[in-house]
Amino acid sequence: MEQTANRIGRSIAVLLALTVFPALSARAEESPLDRFETVARLGETALPLHGQGTRKATLFAVEVYHAAFYAPSSMKGLVDILAAPRPLRLDIRYVRDFDLEDTNEAWLYQFRESSGSRPEEIAEDLRRLVSFQKAIRKGDLHRFDFESGRTVFYINEERRGEIAGERFQNALLTVFFGPHPPTKELQRGLLAGPGPGAIAAARELAASKKGKP
Repeated sequence: MEQTANRIGRSIAVLLALTVFPALSARAEESPLDRFETVARLGETALPLHGQGTRKATLFAVEVYHAAFYAPSSMKGLVDILAAPRPLRLDIRYVRDFDLEDTNEAWLYQFRESSGSRPEEIAEDLRRLVSFQKAIRKGDLHRFDFESGRTVFYINEERRGEIAGERFQNALLTVFFGPHPPTKELQRGLLAGPGPGAIAAARELAASKKGKP
């Protein structure tokens, strides 16, 4: 109980600091969405940027991370995404620091709230996900590649591990695209659909790869 109280107190202190010292908040928001690539390259597959958005903490609309979703064609929602051919990709770029304990607690909470899975069904998968984590530093890029039969996790291009099977993959996709995402604003951004430029760039890259010996 005391630990929980301390963590709540620390969180309130951070949020208050952001309101009292606006310059600090502004510095944390300098990571623009245009840092994401228009096309993601997964082996021989070129995926256009499907959409992007920002996760904000609800109390003061403090930016936590920017995210980008890559898919082969326009997806209207979770049903389309779960049925889509693999691979898919989700990139998350953080705009502030988080210690390892906070990072792990955040993932466990989000899966409980948003994945639509019973805790016991994905307990071992979540233990693996938590074991891959590191303390987050501003600018860190976390990447999930959704491949056929497995989900591969990277931090700043370093492969941290993989989780086999559709169960975890579907649960993670449900976190972001199901009925209870981190925020509806973030979900709308990720589901915006690929622009003509992204689609053309993906086709051009795919064609160039086919032409190589």
